[in-house]
Amino acid sequence: MKKKKKVLCDTNVISSYLMNSEKAIDLIEKQIGVENIVISSVTYMELQKWLWSYKGLTDKQIQAFKKGISSLALIHIDRKISAVSVGFYENYKEASMQIANMLIAATAITLKIKLCTLNVKDFKFIKGVNLYNS
Repeated sequence: MKKKKKVLCDTNVISSYLMNSEKAIDLIEKQIGVENIVISSVTYMELQKWLWSYKGLTDKQIQAFKKGISSLALIHIDRKISAVSVGFYENYKEASMQIANMLIAATAITLKIKLCTLNVKDFKFIKGVNLYNS
């Protein structure tokens, strides 16, 4: 059996998975495999912020979600990722690209892994980003 490669997941994929979205569950559990998910430190921070601000979660759910998020392999921003993302600012400033998305895309490009997102429009114009196609 062929070993699956690691896939960098965007914040919206992980948050949707935690909220039991069928599409996100299919992506993570059936297509990619939970063991193949990696997240950027940016995604980690966005998910923590999401947990603080999301209304309607119980304390028990928040604790379970934090545990799940903390169990994911975390990729930290380094000089290479930073340099690629700085280049994005010069190349894509007209696209109103969010800084967090620049760093997430730069992480995928630097590591030469696919990026899984539910917001393809935020990344599809970036040269060199390899989007995960379900």
